[in-house]
Amino acid sequence: MTLIGAADDKCERYASIALIQQTWVAQYSTVTSYSLRIPIYHILKVNELNLDYADGTKSVYNMGYYHITGHRLILDIVPIAHRLFLRFEAGFGASEEEVPASLKATMLEHVASLYENRAGGHLF
Repeated sequence: MTLIGAADDKCERYASIALIQQTWVAQYSTVTSYSLRIPIYHILKVNELNLDYADGTKSVYNMGYYHITGHRLILDIVPIAHRLFLRFEAGFGASEEEVPASLKATMLEHVASLYENRAGGHLF
């Protein structure tokens, strides 16, 4: 792994964000709340929200009955579902040019630190 790749990876893991656009799937078991935490931040769009019921039936949760606020999926109506599957796009955009300058600067500082403190080929 390159130093820049290590910095990207560490930034994404530490901040729970996607830098470049990625598709994610989050699964929630036994939905009992109207507010669910999404594991990755900077949601661009929800592709689908599906429900699985204990009896084996499935349905699609209507887009008009939920919204995203920060790291949270807010449901207007709490479904009595066994599982909920959320497929979504996260990231700042399709290319590195769309990543905020402040994040790029922080990652470059981290790369410089990794370079200065490298020893025996180990990054961490």
